[in-house]
Amino acid sequence: MFDSLEMKEYLLSLTSGLIGTVVGVWMAGWINRSNRKVAAIEHMLSLVYPIGFKSWWQPEAGKPAIIFHENYSELWGAYAALRAALPWWKRKELDTAWRKYMVIDHYDTIPDSECSKLFQKGTHKSREEAVEKSSEFVRYLVKLR
Repeated sequence: MFDSLEMKEYLLSLTSGLIGTVVGVWMAGWINRSNRKVAAIEHMLSLVYPIGFKSWWQPEAGKPAIIFHENYSELWGAYAALRAALPWWKRKELDTAWRKYMVIDHYDTIPDSECSKLFQKGTHKSREEAVEKSSEFVRYLVKLR
């Protein structure tokens, strides 16, 4: 049926086709992840940068916490999308930067009996703090690009 030379050629063709398929799928996945990461970072920047800008240049538009909470749900959605787009080894660094930006550091010190505890995450105490936290997070996002 098959002689030795034909079988070797067949196996070589089959193996090279299989390796090419695996490499192609891996490259497509890598490009997709890279594109998702860039899109998630750009979306997050488009949300975070204006918050610091409004806090600094438009304080009469409301307290920084109010400006911040106007975009609260979009920020959490953008964070989830960015976290999913990052490889697992970069997620801890993102989580740390996010906690600093969202002012979650002092959240555990608030007693559970205080009803407003639910709204304390992401509440900047002053205009300066809102601008500082926004600029730190923007620097992190730019570095992450």
